[in-house]
Amino acid sequence: DVAGRETDTARKAVSSTKLVTQLKKRGKQAEHAGSFAAAKKWIKEKVKTGDVLLIMGAGDIDNLAREVTML
Repeated sequence: DVAGRETDTARKAVSSTKLVTQLKKRGKQAEHAGSFAAAKKWIKEKVKTGDVLLIMGAGDIDNLAREVTML
């Protein structure tokens, strides 16, 4: 049984920080940014031509994706 995002169980079971932690435990490169400003700063400093950047989130996350393609 999978809990919906509206339930307390779901909020406790999954989070972006837990996802990053688990990815890193598996040897993957992953970062968590707590805000759009922090994400933009990290992207501007770290992402280079030829890199693949995956932006995940909900709500207006597409705005961040559009903004960083202009950096």
